[in-house]
Amino acid sequence: LLVAVVVTSCGGRGNNSEENNNQIIDHHTSNISLDWAGTYHGVLPCADCEGIETQLTINLDSTFTLISSYLGKEQPLSDTLKGTFSWEGGNHIKLVGITEGERTLLYKVEENQLRHLTLDDQIITSELEEDYILKKR
Repeated sequence: LLVAVVVTSCGGRGNNSEENNNQIIDHHTSNISLDWAGTYHGVLPCADCEGIETQLTINLDSTFTLISSYLGKEQPLSDTLKGTFSWEGGNHIKLVGITEGERTLLYKVEENQLRHLTLDDQIITSELEEDYILKKR
């Protein structure tokens, strides 16, 4: 009888342990783990100008200010957008209120930087990859 109790109790633990291993959730997301609020700056590549000087400020209250200045144009061109953002999957922020297709809506939040993603929300993996990063000031 004692052997049956030991075998049954060990067998039960093994199943629970396996179930627990399948349910482990990684809670180390950018939203939780990083000091992400602040102002980020960089000069993004531009097809018809010298670059797009970009400043993106993201705040703890889920608001943003995006300032873009197009460099090397005859007529200075600059715009400022304000709105809110939402967290996508814990590691990306999505700017709300910007017309889809007009410019990127999604940024990957990394340690002291934001990675500008493509219009279809992909990481840029060309030789210009480093040019699409905004650094925290």
